[in-house]
Parts: sequence; structure tokens; C-alpha cells
Amino acid sequence: MSLPKRPELTRVRFLRFELSQGLPTAFRVLVHQLGWFSASRVLLLVAIRMLSSNALSELSPTRLSPDKEWMTRRQLAQAVHLSDSLYSIGMPTPDVMRVSQLVIATVGAKFVRSNADFELADWADASPKERETFAKNAMRRFPNVTQPTVTVGEETMDVRFSYCRLAQGAHELGRSDLASLFCSADAAFYNGTSSRPSLTRPHTIAEGASECHFQFRWAAAKDNDTTE
Repeated sequence: MSLPKRPELTRVRFLRFELSQGLPTAFRVLVHQLGWFSASRVLLLVAIRMLSSNALSELSPTRLSPDKEWMTRRQLAQAVHLSDSLYSIGMPTPDVMRVSQLVIATVGAKFVRSNADFELADWADASPKERETFAKNAMRRFPNVTQPTVTVGEETMDVRFSYCRLAQGAHELGRSDLASLFCSADAAFYNGTSSRPSLTRPHTIAEGASECHFQFRWAAAKDNDTTE
């Protein structure tokens, strides 16, 4: 066994994920929460807004490459248009935020799985260099962040970065309420099962901190770790 190697995330692969996994998953969540008719209506409104709206045109210049900026803007626009569409069918704010978080977390967890899934057995068999290389390559597949700092151990991995385009964009759009919803995808996937690490974040950019600190721990390591 070895840590998985995945190709670079491109616009084509991003759209393939969106069409084959993202949209079907979002629709299933919305059907469960709203029923078939309202779910269909909301997704139609999102699609219309994605095609016709230029809501993100006033965002400040980015540190990202053109491809990563394009992918990040799509993620941000979908979240904005989803919440706006839920408001437009008469949903109150608490329910808009709850349903938006469910959709973003569930779809986002699938995105994390397709880009950064790894298991303890593979991690344990890898050398320190292989772990570091895997971690850095996995972080490169998340288009919204730049220049992460990675520290790895036998049953731990810490990732820090000081720039998140999703959080920055949400704040600039006056939609700070959406910034932390993107974090929920990571928490939904890294849930601390026997083969998957847990994730804690002492602080995040979405909450106003200067950096995000991701602490990945397996159960044995987490019991003995008190550092931040």
C-alpha cells in the first residue's frame, strides 16, 4: 500500500467533479430537506443566477493563478446563489443557513475525498518524505489557498496557511455568514473514524484569524497531543 497519487486539478477535472458528483449530491440533499419540487426550483434558480449574474465582479485582485481563481469563484458563486435562491422561495434565515451548510458540507466532503483522502495504514507505511510530499500535493488541489506550511508525524499532520480566497471573497461580498460554511466540508469528511483522521482547527481565517491551522490526528495521537 502507498499514499494515493492524484493528477493536478484542472478546470476540466473540476467541472467533471461538479457534474458527476457535486450537482447530484446537492440535489439529493435539497430533496431531503425541501422535497422534490422545491429542490428542483432552487437548483434552477441557482443555474439561472450562475449564467446571468456578475455578483463576483468587484472582488479584489487575487494571489491565485487564473485557473485556481476560476475554480474558487465558481465555488463561492454557487454558495452565494444557493443561499439567495433559498431566500427567494421564502425560507427564513436560520433555515437558509442550515440548508446551505448541509449542501456545502456534503458536496465539499466528496470534493475532499476525491482530492485528499488517505488512511492510517498507508500513512504508517510511508516515509517522512513521502508523507510531506503527499500533504503538499494534496493541499495544491484545493484552489482557494496558497503556500501552505506542512508538518507531518507518524500519526499527525499539521497544515497552516495565511490566505484563503473563499473567506476573503465572502467577506468582500458582505457575505461573512458564508465564510465558515466552507470549513464544514473538511470537518464532515475528517471525522476521526478508525481509518480516517479527525480534524480540529484552533482558529480559522473565516473566523477572523490571520491563518488557518488544520490539525489532523488519529485517535492514539490525539489522546496524547495538547499542542496548538
